[in-house]
Amino acid sequence: MDSWEVAWLVLMTAFGALELAALVRREKGDTFSEHVWEWFAVERAEEPPPWHVQARRAVLLCAAVWLTAHFATGGWV
Repeated sequence: MDSWEVAWLVLMTAFGALELAALVRREKGDTFSEHVWEWFAVERAEEPPPWHVQARRAVLLCAAVWLTAHFATGGWV
């Protein structure tokens, strides 16, 4: 096991511990999902959001699509 593998495992373990603590605590705004929704202004609104919010959401969507394709195909850098 090399140092990169150890670092990634430590990062995933830390993420899991933080998310688990947030889920157990059950306070609003603790989980990673809730933070992402806040950062990208994901909310249900009656009127269209401003252009900068739409741009942030487009970045989030593109990153999610790329990450999914990257993991599913084993590459596509």
